[in-house]
Amino acid sequence: MSELTLNASSVASVAQGTLTIALAGMLRRGARTAARRRLARALAWLTVYSVAIFITFSAIREELDVSASTVALLAGLMATLDLVSYAGWLDDGAAPEARLALSKPLWAVAALALSATVVGLVAAWSSRLEIVRAAGMSINVMLLGLFALMFVRLRSAWRRRVAGAKSLARAAAWPVVAICANLVASAAIQAGLAVPVGLYQATRDVALLFFAFGILTTYLDHGHEPMSLHARLVAGTLTVVAVLVTASAHLFEAYLGGKLGPSLAPEIGDGIAWRLLLLLALGAALVFGLLPRIFRRSVLEPLDALIGAVETVERGEIATLPAERADELGRLSKSFNAMSRGLADGRRALEEKVTQLETRQREIESLNEELRRQIASRSRSLAESLERGALGRKPVLPEDQIGERYRVIHRLGEGGMGVVYEVERTTDERRFALKMLAPSATPTTAVRLAREAEIAASVSHANLVSVVDVGVHDGSVYLVMELVEGGSLDDARPRFGDLDFARAVLPQIARGLAALHESGVVHRDLKPANVLVTEKDGVVMAKIADFGISRRDQVDVLGATAAMLGPTAPVASGLTKTGFMMGTVAYMAPELASGASGVKAPADVFAFGVLAYEVLVGRYPFVMPPILLVMSGQGFPVAPPLPDALPPEMREVVSLALDAEPARRPTAARIAELLASAAPRSPER
Repeated sequence: MSELTLNASSVASVAQGTLTIALAGMLRRGARTAARRRLARALAWLTVYSVAIFITFSAIREELDVSASTVALLAGLMATLDLVSYAGWLDDGAAPEARLALSKPLWAVAALALSATVVGLVAAWSSRLEIVRAAGMSINVMLLGLFALMFVRLRSAWRRRVAGAKSLARAAAWPVVAICANLVASAAIQAGLAVPVGLYQATRDVALLFFAFGILTTYLDHGHEPMSLHARLVAGTLTVVAVLVTASAHLFEAYLGGKLGPSLAPEIGDGIAWRLLLLLALGAALVFGLLPRIFRRSVLEPLDALIGAVETVERGEIATLPAERADELGRLSKSFNAMSRGLADGRRALEEKVTQLETRQREIESLNEELRRQIASRSRSLAESLERGALGRKPVLPEDQIGERYRVIHRLGEGGMGVVYEVERTTDERRFALKMLAPSATPTTAVRLAREAEIAASVSHANLVSVVDVGVHDGSVYLVMELVEGGSLDDARPRFGDLDFARAVLPQIARGLAALHESGVVHRDLKPANVLVTEKDGVVMAKIADFGISRRDQVDVLGATAAMLGPTAPVASGLTKTGFMMGTVAYMAPELASGASGVKAPADVFAFGVLAYEVLVGRYPFVMPPILLVMSGQGFPVAPPLPDALPPEMREVVSLALDAEPARRPTAARIAELLASAAPRSPER
């Protein structure tokens, strides 16, 4: 046996192996996801490659040289398979919890590579070098194919702006250079051509070093599991040491071979190689031992102190860093201390301002409460005076002044109880909706308008139309409400059946109804025409309006209805309009057939169930209004079930709200909770 010999590539392989095993350990240590473990395994395979290359260039038997070279190709291919699976993970969305698995075609490639390796090993020990070269060429071609697939997946992820895809594609270009150089060198040797072996080996060694470091830097910059500054320092410094040793080895080999100077004895080159390996060992010891300690004391500890100080400031406390250092960290500490003092002063000033604003807000809320009380009181007095006789009415025209504070802009519409105008308050130019008695209104209608002001002024909620003023102008009652730009829910019937629209409006209607019930108010006429809907920047807002027949006490709402329609009157379109009837027949609960005792909150819940069914499905749930069937002795009808495609919470809400027994219906507040749970959930990444 001859003695162990070293050359530039054997030294470079040790440098590569040192770098890749260190990087693999960094990635594997603390890894929580399959993606990071897969990258660590790829670098571990590159370490096996480096060991095999070292044996190839330093072995004492030709069969062992060729066998190690074949094993090196197999290790490189296994590393590439792991990198292809990582590229596929990036292309598929880069979910941290996703499993990384090779597809069946890639398993087939691995099996072919293993077979080629076995054939190469057998041929090497049988001195059939032409078969070994064929096996090596086959594995190299497989590697090129895998890298082509890797580039395709990375390009797809790159186009979708996936973090890290572009950097990894650039890093993967380095081994392609090495593979192409290997193929060209093998083809030239088989053709009997002279090959610049030193240049080929130097190109391959440096390319593989840059490839290993490129994988790590890509992960350091874009990985989903953050890595520390310590890892960046070690990886970068160790790469510099490995590149310097590799470059020095090849330069010395070129010099010893006479390419850069006179030829020297081989034993001199062998001694230089051993010294370079010793230099690599010392460099690695410094990188892993001394350098992190210096780095920790000079950089990491000050940064930890800075991070702790920032967290202290975030908690609202004052933090101070030692600023005696004369370097950049000292200047940073001084700047941070000044910023901390400024933030503390600003926080104190802000807290004082917030306290003042909170005090002012409480004062405003108190004033608003007093204003609502005064409006409700004035409305009650007005209603009592109106019950004694009708008031005269004059037509209202644009630019007319109402109550000395409101200028009429234009007419918005007319209902059964009054005419609605858009007005501008002259004191601050804010726009409102002003409802005034229609020319055909009766004293009863005037009382209802005053009662609407009383109810609306006494209950404040974001999903209820608020009243800001009430009065009499030229003998005609008026009330001033917030202006809701848009239309009623009845106007939005083309959107009925749209689940997203239903999810937006139904919870808001339920919350507004719950606010009424909590104040002891029963609306008694909840229907699409009495819900105002506006949409701005894609946000839908719903507000319950028209409290003209709402009451806190119990009254007989069906006396007039039964007298006018009779027990067997047919359902016509006029039944869905509120005339002198106290409510709208199509939305009345069946218990209202018994008279005043049925006018309670569950009656509003039933009306909500009918409304919700229409919004979700797009049609009325019954053939005839249930109240008419109950009055005629035919019993309570069952609404057709909602489609299974709707969320179960919404189907449950409608089913419970339309129950024949008032006691089994949920409260409006419970309905709001159920609908909130039916809101769409954000998709997980």
